[in-house]
Amino acid sequence: MSGVRIAVPDDLYLVNLAQHLVPGAVAGESAEQDPSMTPDVIGRLAEVSGLPVLVKGVLRGDEALRCVEAGAAGVIVSNHGGRQLDRAVASARALPDVLAAVGARVPVLVDGGIRTGTDALVALALGADAVLVGRPVLWALAAGGADAVRDGLDVLTDDLAHVMAVAGAVRPADLDPSMVMAG
Repeated sequence: MSGVRIAVPDDLYLVNLAQHLVPGAVAGESAEQDPSMTPDVIGRLAEVSGLPVLVKGVLRGDEALRCVEAGAAGVIVSNHGGRQLDRAVASARALPDVLAAVGARVPVLVDGGIRTGTDALVALALGADAVLVGRPVLWALAAGGADAVRDGLDVLTDDLAHVMAVAGAVRPADLDPSMVMAG
């Protein structure tokens, strides 16, 4: 079912994106991925926007290095929750290769499969500078709005503190790869 979207009227599809487009642009077309896009655009985006550019969807060390050399201020190791390509490598498996390639040159964040404090601990122990949480936040938002999101993030934070204590870590900097096993 890859590539199938829920039937939403065209005037509502990506309505939040439309406000950021040039007049006359079609939101659906503007959101399409451009296969000709290369890391060469990263520096130009940073220059035009004046903002740091983090590149999400990095799963290999060589592509992470190419992004950094093109001007990325950081990379996000992500398989987009497995939604973009079935059977893509898991973010946790890709993380060590990306870290080995870019070292401490830029922050390396990770997402994909972060559902519990243990998931966050593994990513941090493997060397991620930070973890991103997607689906649990969306589930909480759909179930109970902003209060549920806040509660869900509190639960995740408390769970991370608990599993860090179990692992003997007082702060995330105390974590290292020897504390976890590859899945």
